Amino acid sequence: MILAKKGLIPSNVIVLRQSSDETYSRTLLKKDEIFGYNRLILDKRIKHFEQNTPHVISFYQKLYNNVIEIDAKRSKWFIEDRAISEISLNLQAR
Repeated sequence: MILAKKGLIPSNVIVLRQSSDETYSRTLLKKDEIFGYNRLILDKRIKHFEQNTPHVISFYQKLYNNVIEIDAKRSKWFIEDRAISEISLNLQAR
C-alpha cells in the first residue's frame, strides 16, 4: 500500500500460500545450522504476516485485480511456471 501511495503499482502480486505449520516444519530441518532459526523471531514474523497480509492482498485485489495465489506446497518448477505464465498474460493484455 505504501507503493501505491508513491504511484508504484506492481503488475502482479504473487502470494505463495503456506500454512504456519508447514513453515515451522520446513525450518526444523535447518535449526542446527550455524545461522539457525530463532523460534521467537519466527513466531513474531508469522503473527505479523497473518495480521497484515490479508489487508494488503485485499487492497491490491480490489483496486488493481492483480493478485495471483499459488500453493507453496507445489514444486518450485510449478511455482515458477505459474508465475511466469501469469506475468506473461498480464503483459500481453497491455
